[in-house]
Amino acid sequence: MRFQPVRNLGIQLASKQRFIALLLMCMALAMAGGERSALSVAGPALSKDLGLNAIELGWLLSAFAWSYVAAHIPVGLIVEHYGTRRTIGLGMLASAVISLIMAGAGLPLLAHFALWIMFAARILLGVVQAPIGSSSGIVMSAWFPKTERGLAGAIYSAMPLIAVAVLNPVFGYVADHHGWQLMFVTVAILGFAATIIWFVEFQLPITSKRLRLREKLYLERGGALLYSQSNRKNTNYVKSELSVLQQLIRIFGNRMMGGFLIAQYTTTAITWFFVAWFPTYLVTTFGLSISEAASASAIPAIAGFLGGVCVGFVSDYVLRRTDNLTLARKLPVYLGISLPTIVFTAAPSVENEWIIITLMSIAFFGKGFGTMGWTITSDIAPANKVGMTGSAINAVGNISGILTPIAIGYLVAIFGDFSWALYFMAAHGAIALLCHWLVIGEFKRMEPI
Repeated sequence: MRFQPVRNLGIQLASKQRFIALLLMCMALAMAGGERSALSVAGPALSKDLGLNAIELGWLLSAFAWSYVAAHIPVGLIVEHYGTRRTIGLGMLASAVISLIMAGAGLPLLAHFALWIMFAARILLGVVQAPIGSSSGIVMSAWFPKTERGLAGAIYSAMPLIAVAVLNPVFGYVADHHGWQLMFVTVAILGFAATIIWFVEFQLPITSKRLRLREKLYLERGGALLYSQSNRKNTNYVKSELSVLQQLIRIFGNRMMGGFLIAQYTTTAITWFFVAWFPTYLVTTFGLSISEAASASAIPAIAGFLGGVCVGFVSDYVLRRTDNLTLARKLPVYLGISLPTIVFTAAPSVENEWIIITLMSIAFFGKGFGTMGWTITSDIAPANKVGMTGSAINAVGNISGILTPIAIGYLVAIFGDFSWALYFMAAHGAIALLCHWLVIGEFKRMEPI
């Protein structure tokens, strides 16, 4: 077992700095996930106050992803130049301000323009949150050795679900008892607090003064890219002479990366159903109140988080035992994504809310267990383009955030219920499985671009 000596060294010498970095990244993503899902919690009440139909709400829910996708490539370049600490921190600060704008849109003076103010605010939110996606691969590859990256990436990937589990019930209670405007004020307060914590604590290995030599040696021997943001100061940094477009074509023209890109799109679409439409699905299909639907949505979210944590242990264990990266990363995908594919196919025939919540919990446990996106990105991206590759993959994946909420809105409006929307999501799971089976092939790190 090739990684056994490194693992033993890690057991003896591991410090805590990489786990602090992971905790802070999880906090940033969880807060971002809460800010994104807040609109879905407020959706029924907001629609009633503003007179929105399902199609209009679908467009509003999708607005975030428009700019989130478009901003990823330029923001990825900004992250590579200015670093993760500054870009993520400023993005968190701006996100909190935007939540205040969302709350202000409900003022009587602005009621006539509320829909357009919110639409513009959600587009701006997509821009300022893009650095989180652009930076994730950099942080994972810099702070974690290969044999710990599966667990770290799985925990990180599950953060949007745990944010839903923890924050949605709070947001639902505030919206039900004090109005959706105050709910967005609550979101803003939490965002400002998270921003302060981020700027005080977060560092990368190359700038951390608290990183001990023993932990640094452990990271280096385990394959961590400690100098991934050192640029010209690092003699090992490979500068690309190609244009950005040429680099992207070179990266995603590769069959492995191209297939992985499609799979990420389809699995991200499943998350977007949950984040954007699940509370409304429970309200309109089963007659739950906003507070009840928000609380109920926490159950599948917790299941998804548990699936994400479990996959980290399983994938890293398989890698240590077999030294087979492809098996360690693909096996959880096959086992996990099969569950939402089956559940979404069966869900339209279910008429009891507790049965559907149970089934959706199983589905999102599988979604969490089968989501290895950031881990695989940090495993296979060119060492000198982890940030750009992560940005591009996250951007394409989140095109589903544009299309999925709109498509579901139209399917619900046309057919009068969520049946075809659920079949639509089942098809996404099937496509992800086929990509991993037939297209991607062996996982291995690409050569520097």
